[in-house]
Amino acid sequence: MKALTKASRVNTALQVIQHMNDGMSVIDACRKVGMPRSSFYYFMENNPEAVAEVQAIIEADNREQLGLILASKTEMLNKVEATVYGYIPLTNATAQQVSSVDRPQRSISC
Repeated sequence: MKALTKASRVNTALQVIQHMNDGMSVIDACRKVGMPRSSFYYFMENNPEAVAEVQAIIEADNREQLGLILASKTEMLNKVEATVYGYIPLTNATAQQVSSVDRPQRSISC
């Protein structure tokens, strides 16, 4: 029974952390899941291994999302370049096609 209660507290605290990761304040996140703030802070202080696991999961998820965003933006940039400059994007081009295309140099101005 004690293990079940602890598992329930851990799950509730993890829900608070997830809500905070989504932008909620500690107060609002604790209210939403029905956990007193004092219990949440006690959990955070006395369960560093669980907190570390959650942080690792959140960081991995953030890295994955950034990778997907970068891939999407790169694909869009290739399509825009193909449309504007009239050449085949590198992702779909063969070596021969790429070598026969004169690409203008990209310049970034701030």
